[in-house]
Amino acid sequence: RLWIKSDWGSKAFPTFPHIFLLIRLLLQKYIKIFADYKNEELADSYNGELFAIIKKYEFYKNIRIVLDAAKEKGIKLVVFKGCVLADLYPEYVRRYSCDTDFYVEKSQNAQAIAMIEELGYVINEHSNSEVTVFYSEEKEHTIELHTCLWEDYEGRQLDILESFNLTAPDSLINITACGMDVTTLGYENHLIYQIFHIIKHFSLEGIGIKYLADITLYVSKYGKEIDMEHFWKCMDQLRYTKFAYSLFVLCVEFLGMDDTILKY
Repeated sequence: RLWIKSDWGSKAFPTFPHIFLLIRLLLQKYIKIFADYKNEELADSYNGELFAIIKKYEFYKNIRIVLDAAKEKGIKLVVFKGCVLADLYPEYVRRYSCDTDFYVEKSQNAQAIAMIEELGYVINEHSNSEVTVFYSEEKEHTIELHTCLWEDYEGRQLDILESFNLTAPDSLINITACGMDVTTLGYENHLIYQIFHIIKHFSLEGIGIKYLADITLYVSKYGKEIDMEHFWKCMDQLRYTKFAYSLFVLCVEFLGMDDTILKY
């Protein structure tokens, strides 16, 4: 049923390396026949590994549906974090993510909200004036639609962060992530946002290894595209330099990140 139900025409469906991963997992667990791949009890008996991967493919297919609908209606959605970072992993379904973040200009926010609701998502109580949170029970998918990258932040660096204008239209780039063509933040702008995001979580509840892995893979892949001098200038303005440098040292020493960024 897995193969029968697969949408082979969708670019979001597994590339060959991911298909081989599925086959490997099947062999490892000595599964000969999978009667119903959505049977959670059966999946749990195999540590839930295969089931989780299949659910993750559904997760990315849901993102594609939203992006396709936005394109059809002329709504410009900017993807950040999420699939942009997952694409850097050897198998993008291995990066845990519980929701999808989109940025939209305020002028298109109402149109984007209506479009997402048309797709079966319901606005929940966690929404505010700068981020609308949606959930689809059927798809088991959460979407956060942002009109600001710094929602709920009232720190003294807010004016500096806003002055960077990380979402300026002429700074956005188009890349392929997890088999999808997406618009995202510019290379150094995305890294600036990642550092801000990490510091926010570090200050509130601490951070896990995923954040270091994200930074390691991002800098290692896009290091040559990042304007390092501009990045460090922004860190100086925010007074994030010592934190960012320490974080990068950890990534270099323990995760093998390229160390070029430390030489500026």
